[in-house]
Amino acid sequence: MSAPSAAAPTPQAITDRMRAGWNWSATNYASMISVSGYANPINDIIIKTLREKHGDTPFSLLDVASAYGEPSLTLAKAFPHGKFTSTDLADANCKIGPAQAASRGVTNITYESADGQALPYPDQSFDVVTCCMGLMFMPEHKKALSEFRRVLKPGGTLLTTTWGPQDRCQHVRVMSVVVAALGFPSSPLDPCKFGTGEALASDMAAAGFRGAAPQVVVTQVHMPAEYAMSLLMGSPVGAAIEARRAAGESDILERADKELRAAFDQFQLWNADGSVTFKDLAAVLISASA
Repeated sequence: MSAPSAAAPTPQAITDRMRAGWNWSATNYASMISVSGYANPINDIIIKTLREKHGDTPFSLLDVASAYGEPSLTLAKAFPHGKFTSTDLADANCKIGPAQAASRGVTNITYESADGQALPYPDQSFDVVTCCMGLMFMPEHKKALSEFRRVLKPGGTLLTTTWGPQDRCQHVRVMSVVVAALGFPSSPLDPCKFGTGEALASDMAAAGFRGAAPQVVVTQVHMPAEYAMSLLMGSPVGAAIEARRAAGESDILERADKELRAAFDQFQLWNADGSVTFKDLAAVLISASA
Protein backbone atom coordinates (compact mmCIF):
# COMPACT_ATOMS: atom_id res chain seq x y z
CA MET A 1 0.00 0.00 0.00
CA SER A 2 1.51 3.32 -1.04
CA ALA A 3 1.89 6.17 1.40
CA PRO A 4 -0.69 8.94 1.09
CA SER A 5 0.53 11.94 -0.88
CA ALA A 6 1.11 15.17 0.99
CA ALA A 7 -1.69 17.69 0.80
CA ALA A 8 -1.10 20.54 -1.62
CA PRO A 9 -0.15 23.78 0.15
CA THR A 10 -2.93 26.31 0.53
CA PRO A 11 -2.74 29.66 -1.27
CA GLN A 12 -2.07 31.35 2.08
CA ALA A 13 0.76 28.92 2.86
CA ILE A 14 2.32 29.63 -0.54
CA THR A 15 1.97 33.38 -0.02
CA ASP A 16 3.58 33.11 3.43
CA ARG A 17 6.45 31.10 1.94
CA MET A 18 6.92 33.71 -0.77
CA ARG A 19 6.94 36.49 1.83
CA ALA A 20 9.59 34.73 3.91
CA GLY A 21 11.73 33.94 0.87
CA TRP A 22 11.65 37.46 -0.54
CA ASN A 23 12.28 38.97 2.89
CA TRP A 24 15.45 36.88 3.17
CA SER A 25 16.66 37.59 -0.37
CA ALA A 26 15.77 41.30 -0.59
CA THR A 27 19.31 42.69 -0.51
CA ASN A 28 20.69 40.13 -2.97
CA TYR A 29 17.74 40.70 -5.30
CA ALA A 30 18.26 44.46 -5.28
CA SER A 31 21.92 43.98 -6.16
CA MET A 32 21.07 41.60 -9.00
CA ILE A 33 18.35 43.76 -10.55
CA SER A 34 20.45 46.91 -10.33
CA VAL A 35 23.08 45.41 -12.67
CA SER A 36 21.03 43.06 -14.87
CA GLY A 37 19.35 45.67 -17.06
CA TYR A 38 16.44 43.38 -17.95
CA ALA A 39 13.75 45.95 -17.13
CA ASN A 40 15.07 48.73 -19.38
CA PRO A 41 13.16 47.89 -22.60
CA ILE A 42 10.03 47.11 -20.58
CA ASN A 43 10.18 50.41 -18.70
CA ASP A 44 10.67 52.30 -21.97
CA ILE A 45 7.35 50.94 -23.28
CA ILE A 46 5.55 51.64 -20.00
CA ILE A 47 6.83 55.23 -19.98
CA LYS A 48 5.72 55.71 -23.60
CA THR A 49 2.26 54.29 -22.80
CA LEU A 50 1.79 56.56 -19.79
CA ARG A 51 3.10 59.63 -21.59
CA GLU A 52 0.67 59.08 -24.46
CA LYS A 53 -2.24 58.84 -22.03
CA HIS A 54 -1.33 61.43 -19.38
CA GLY A 55 1.21 63.77 -20.98
CA ASP A 56 2.34 66.18 -18.26
CA THR A 57 -0.89 65.81 -16.26
CA PRO A 58 -0.19 64.48 -12.73
CA PHE A 59 -1.47 60.98 -12.02
CA SER A 60 -1.39 58.51 -9.14
CA LEU A 61 0.22 55.10 -9.61
CA LEU A 62 0.23 51.95 -7.48
CA ASP A 63 3.09 49.55 -8.15
CA VAL A 64 2.37 46.02 -6.87
CA ALA A 65 5.08 43.42 -6.16
CA SER A 66 7.61 46.18 -6.73
CA ALA A 67 10.50 44.76 -4.65
CA TYR A 68 12.66 47.79 -3.80
CA GLY A 69 10.76 49.92 -6.30
CA GLU A 70 10.80 48.88 -9.94
CA PRO A 71 9.30 50.03 -12.17
CA SER A 72 7.91 52.69 -9.81
CA LEU A 73 11.31 54.34 -9.18
CA THR A 74 12.05 54.68 -12.88
CA LEU A 75 8.51 55.92 -13.55
CA ALA A 76 8.59 58.40 -10.65
CA LYS A 77 11.76 59.92 -12.08
CA ALA A 78 10.22 60.10 -15.56
CA PHE A 79 7.01 61.71 -14.24
CA PRO A 80 8.10 64.05 -11.41
CA HIS A 81 4.59 65.49 -10.99
CA GLY A 82 3.03 62.07 -10.41
CA LYS A 83 2.33 60.42 -7.06
CA PHE A 84 3.75 56.90 -6.75
CA THR A 85 3.05 54.20 -4.18
CA SER A 86 5.49 51.28 -4.28
CA THR A 87 4.31 48.11 -2.54
CA ASP A 88 5.68 44.65 -1.94
CA LEU A 89 4.71 41.55 -0.02
CA ALA A 90 8.11 41.55 1.74
CA ASP A 91 8.74 44.21 4.39
CA ALA A 92 12.49 43.97 3.74
CA ASN A 93 12.04 45.20 0.18
CA CYS A 94 10.04 48.20 1.36
CA LYS A 95 12.78 49.10 3.84
CA ILE A 96 15.42 49.08 1.09
CA GLY A 97 13.33 51.30 -1.16
CA PRO A 98 13.73 54.76 0.45
CA ALA A 99 17.52 54.63 0.19
CA GLN A 100 17.21 53.61 -3.45
CA ALA A 101 14.90 56.57 -4.07
CA ALA A 102 17.22 58.98 -2.27
CA SER A 103 20.22 57.80 -4.29
CA ARG A 104 18.34 58.68 -7.50
CA GLY A 105 16.95 61.97 -6.25
CA VAL A 106 13.36 60.70 -6.39
CA THR A 107 11.02 62.34 -3.88
CA ASN A 108 7.53 61.58 -5.24
CA ILE A 109 7.35 57.95 -4.07
CA THR A 110 6.28 56.21 -0.86
CA TYR A 111 6.78 52.59 0.21
CA GLU A 112 4.24 50.32 1.89
CA SER A 113 3.93 46.58 2.53
CA ALA A 114 0.94 45.07 0.75
CA ASP A 115 -0.29 41.76 -0.64
CA GLY A 116 -1.49 42.22 -4.21
CA GLN A 117 -4.20 39.62 -3.59
CA ALA A 118 -5.74 41.76 -0.80
CA LEU A 119 -4.82 45.40 -1.31
CA PRO A 120 -5.35 47.77 1.67
CA TYR A 121 -6.62 50.69 -0.43
CA PRO A 122 -10.10 52.14 -1.00
CA ASP A 123 -12.00 51.63 -4.22
CA GLN A 124 -11.03 53.86 -7.17
CA SER A 125 -7.86 55.19 -5.50
CA PHE A 126 -5.38 55.19 -8.42
CA ASP A 127 -5.12 56.24 -12.05
CA VAL A 128 -2.60 53.51 -12.88
CA VAL A 129 -1.67 50.10 -11.46
CA THR A 130 1.55 48.36 -12.48
CA CYS A 131 2.62 44.84 -11.58
CA CYS A 132 5.85 43.75 -13.25
CA MET A 133 6.99 40.14 -12.85
CA GLY A 134 4.72 39.67 -9.86
CA LEU A 135 1.47 37.95 -10.86
CA MET A 136 3.12 34.57 -11.51
CA PHE A 137 4.23 34.49 -7.86
CA MET A 138 0.68 35.03 -6.56
CA PRO A 139 -1.20 31.75 -6.03
CA GLU A 140 -4.51 33.59 -6.44
CA HIS A 141 -3.69 35.82 -9.39
CA LYS A 142 -7.36 36.17 -10.37
CA LYS A 143 -8.07 37.64 -6.96
CA ALA A 144 -5.17 40.07 -7.54
CA LEU A 145 -6.64 41.14 -10.89
CA SER A 146 -9.97 41.83 -9.19
CA GLU A 147 -8.15 43.91 -6.59
CA PHE A 148 -6.33 45.86 -9.30
CA ARG A 149 -9.69 46.57 -10.96
CA ARG A 150 -11.23 47.62 -7.65
CA VAL A 151 -8.58 50.21 -6.74
CA LEU A 152 -8.38 51.71 -10.25
CA LYS A 153 -10.44 54.75 -11.14
CA PRO A 154 -12.87 54.35 -14.07
CA GLY A 155 -10.82 54.45 -17.25
CA GLY A 156 -7.62 53.80 -15.33
CA THR A 157 -4.74 51.79 -16.76
CA LEU A 158 -3.34 48.40 -15.75
CA LEU A 159 0.16 47.48 -16.97
CA THR A 160 1.54 44.04 -16.17
CA THR A 161 4.54 42.02 -17.26
CA THR A 162 5.23 38.32 -16.87
CA TRP A 163 7.83 35.96 -18.29
CA GLY A 164 6.98 34.24 -21.57
CA PRO A 165 7.19 30.52 -22.41
CA GLN A 166 10.04 28.65 -20.72
CA ASP A 167 11.78 27.93 -24.04
CA ARG A 168 12.27 31.71 -24.30
CA CYS A 169 13.43 32.10 -20.70
CA GLN A 170 16.86 30.52 -20.26
CA HIS A 171 17.31 31.99 -16.78
CA VAL A 172 14.24 30.08 -15.58
CA ARG A 173 15.50 26.86 -17.18
CA VAL A 174 18.88 27.32 -15.47
CA MET A 175 17.17 27.80 -12.11
CA SER A 176 15.08 24.66 -12.66
CA VAL A 177 18.19 22.59 -13.44
CA VAL A 178 20.03 23.83 -10.35
CA VAL A 179 17.04 23.42 -8.02
CA ALA A 180 16.60 19.82 -9.20
CA ALA A 181 20.32 19.06 -8.87
CA LEU A 182 20.29 20.29 -5.27
CA GLY A 183 17.32 18.09 -4.45
CA PHE A 184 14.77 20.81 -3.78
CA PRO A 185 11.13 20.10 -4.60
CA SER A 186 9.73 21.99 -7.56
CA SER A 187 7.98 25.24 -6.72
CA PRO A 188 4.16 25.31 -6.78
CA LEU A 189 4.53 28.58 -8.72
CA ASP A 190 5.95 28.51 -12.25
CA PRO A 191 7.58 31.82 -13.34
CA CYS A 192 6.53 31.00 -16.92
CA LYS A 193 2.98 29.88 -16.08
CA PHE A 194 1.32 32.56 -18.22
CA GLY A 195 3.31 31.70 -21.36
CA THR A 196 2.17 33.84 -24.29
CA GLY A 197 -0.14 35.85 -22.02
CA GLU A 198 -3.35 34.96 -23.86
CA ALA A 199 -4.90 33.19 -20.87
CA LEU A 200 -3.89 36.04 -18.56
CA ALA A 201 -5.51 38.54 -20.94
CA SER A 202 -8.71 36.47 -20.73
CA ASP A 203 -8.50 36.54 -16.94
CA MET A 204 -8.18 40.33 -17.10
CA ALA A 205 -11.31 40.54 -19.24
CA ALA A 206 -13.15 38.36 -16.72
CA ALA A 207 -12.05 40.76 -13.97
CA GLY A 208 -13.62 43.67 -15.85
CA PHE A 209 -10.71 45.06 -17.86
CA ARG A 210 -11.01 46.16 -21.48
CA GLY A 211 -8.59 45.92 -24.38
CA ALA A 212 -6.09 43.49 -22.84
CA ALA A 213 -3.68 42.40 -25.57
CA PRO A 214 -0.32 40.68 -24.89
CA GLN A 215 2.82 42.21 -26.39
CA VAL A 216 6.16 40.35 -26.40
CA VAL A 217 9.14 42.45 -25.29
CA VAL A 218 12.57 40.99 -25.99
CA THR A 219 15.10 41.65 -23.24
CA GLN A 220 18.19 40.15 -21.64
CA VAL A 221 19.70 39.57 -18.20
CA HIS A 222 23.39 40.38 -17.83
CA MET A 223 25.22 39.18 -14.72
CA PRO A 224 28.81 40.35 -14.04
CA ALA A 225 30.98 37.53 -12.70
CA GLU A 226 30.78 38.71 -9.09
CA TYR A 227 26.97 38.70 -9.21
CA ALA A 228 26.46 35.26 -10.76
CA MET A 229 25.33 33.63 -7.49
CA SER A 230 22.72 36.37 -7.09
CA LEU A 231 20.59 34.47 -9.59
CA LEU A 232 20.04 31.94 -6.79
CA MET A 233 20.56 34.00 -3.65
CA GLY A 234 18.41 36.87 -4.94
CA SER A 235 15.31 34.67 -4.92
CA PRO A 236 13.41 32.48 -2.43
CA VAL A 237 15.72 29.63 -3.51
CA GLY A 238 18.46 31.46 -1.63
CA ALA A 239 16.42 31.30 1.56
CA ALA A 240 16.00 27.54 1.12
CA ILE A 241 19.75 27.14 0.55
CA GLU A 242 20.50 29.14 3.70
CA ALA A 243 18.03 27.03 5.70
CA ARG A 244 19.92 23.88 4.72
CA ARG A 245 23.25 25.50 5.59
CA ALA A 246 21.90 26.53 9.00
CA ALA A 247 20.66 22.96 9.53
CA GLY A 248 24.22 21.66 9.22
CA GLU A 249 24.72 21.13 5.48
CA SER A 250 27.99 23.05 5.49
CA ASP A 251 28.85 22.49 1.83
CA ILE A 252 25.50 23.56 0.36
CA LEU A 253 26.75 26.97 -0.82
CA GLU A 254 29.73 25.37 -2.55
CA ARG A 255 27.45 22.78 -4.16
CA ALA A 256 25.00 25.46 -5.29
CA ASP A 257 27.81 27.46 -6.89
CA LYS A 258 29.13 24.34 -8.63
CA GLU A 259 25.70 23.37 -9.99
CA LEU A 260 24.99 26.92 -11.14
CA ARG A 261 28.27 27.12 -13.04
CA ALA A 262 27.60 23.71 -14.58
CA ALA A 263 24.22 24.98 -15.78
CA PHE A 264 25.89 28.04 -17.29
CA ASP A 265 28.17 25.61 -19.15
CA GLN A 266 25.22 23.49 -20.26
CA PHE A 267 23.39 26.46 -21.75
CA GLN A 268 26.58 28.11 -23.10
CA LEU A 269 26.01 31.38 -21.29
CA TRP A 270 29.55 32.45 -20.35
CA ASN A 271 31.16 35.58 -21.79
CA ALA A 272 34.93 35.92 -22.21
CA ASP A 273 35.20 38.18 -19.14
CA GLY A 274 33.50 35.64 -16.86
CA SER A 275 30.13 37.36 -16.91
CA VAL A 276 26.91 35.65 -17.96
CA THR A 277 24.25 36.93 -20.36
CA PHE A 278 20.80 35.43 -20.89
CA LYS A 279 19.90 36.72 -24.35
CA ASP A 280 16.65 36.96 -26.30
CA LEU A 281 14.40 36.55 -23.27
CA ALA A 282 10.67 36.93 -23.83
CA ALA A 283 8.73 39.12 -21.44
CA VAL A 284 5.01 39.63 -22.01
CA LEU A 285 3.54 43.07 -21.39
CA ILE A 286 -0.22 43.58 -21.19
CA SER A 287 -1.94 46.96 -21.03
CA ALA A 288 -5.64 47.14 -20.22
CA SER A 289 -8.23 49.72 -19.19
CA ALA A 290 -10.57 49.64 -16.20
